[in-house]
Amino acid sequence: MKTHNHNLASTCTKTMMAFAVYLIAILTAATSLRADNAKVIATAAGDYHSLYLTSDGKLWATGNNQYGQLGDGTTTNRDTPVNVASDVIAIAAGSYHSLYITKDGKLWAMGYNIPDPSGNNTTTTSDGATNDDSVTYQATPVQVASDVVSVTAGGFHSLFVTDDGSLWAMGDNTEGQLGTNAVAEESKAPVLVFDAAAPAGAPVITKQPVDQNVTATTNVTASVSFTVAATGAYPVSYQWQINQAGTSNPVWGNCANAGTSMSGADTPTLTLSMLGGSLVGFDQTQFRCVAQSLVAYSGTTFPDSTGITYVDAYNVSHYSSGTVMAVAASNPATLHVNSTSGGSGNSGGGGGGGGGAPSLWWLGAVAAMLALRRMTNRKASA
Repeated sequence: MKTHNHNLASTCTKTMMAFAVYLIAILTAATSLRADNAKVIATAAGDYHSLYLTSDGKLWATGNNQYGQLGDGTTTNRDTPVNVASDVIAIAAGSYHSLYITKDGKLWAMGYNIPDPSGNNTTTTSDGATNDDSVTYQATPVQVASDVVSVTAGGFHSLFVTDDGSLWAMGDNTEGQLGTNAVAEESKAPVLVFDAAAPAGAPVITKQPVDQNVTATTNVTASVSFTVAATGAYPVSYQWQINQAGTSNPVWGNCANAGTSMSGADTPTLTLSMLGGSLVGFDQTQFRCVAQSLVAYSGTTFPDSTGITYVDAYNVSHYSSGTVMAVAASNPATLHVNSTSGGSGNSGGGGGGGGGAPSLWWLGAVAAMLALRRMTNRKASA
């Protein structure tokens, strides 16, 4: 009996010691995690993922990560929060994307339909089907803008405000949620919705140009047009421009009317009308329109004739005493050209070229010959 009691006491002692070690380990881990006394100061939720910001400036993310919306460089779902960024001051979440602002005013984004300004985009299908439209996503945060003070997100679009009080928007626009007066299109790049720095009476683009698709068939005339609309307190003039470089670092040059091939370069509607084969060279080319007005101005912020640049969309330069030339640039629109061979009809003719499908007449003749041969063989065998 004494031996049994001794063994029981020994077992209890070991169990208590193990529990004590386990408890100490938990307390130590908890202490190390809270050593900085960090507290949660902000939260944001997407459809199936969550973000929270702690008082030490760390951004944490957890949940679904199908499109990299957690920003940890993977598309692996997480059921334990992962630290994504530091020095964060504000956060927002859409259905499948996330955004945050760092203390230096930079806006970062990751997840569904977020483009990489450097062009290093990752694409996938939304449900894995081979016939599904591909989407762009970023699993690692990319910088979208600078000098940002606040950000918010809808399901598939985002808004942010810069330190000059201007409002920018990006993402889905099928219901006009971007406020650009161009429903049923999206803008992966931020577009200026309200420019707080624009002078009174400056032109405003009220209708943005949209991407155009055209099939260019050799020796068949094809045409395509881009259209904008602008308003202003003073007469508005127009100038269409073409991007002479890549989309990541555009270089804009003025378009010029060239007979029947390009017209309307100085009107709200630019038309390209060329032989189909020539249009192929414009595939993936971007166009934009610049609206400008000579605006009365009484401010003293123009130190010399070189002028001053407002945000990105407005360029205001000193013109003469009491006036400035205010310029508003539209969003870029892209021309997509699908190239096909000219409509030559049936190649017809017999047998030359060896590449076309055999005609029905030829197949019928072969079938008749085979049937006749079988009949001949049967008679011979009889």
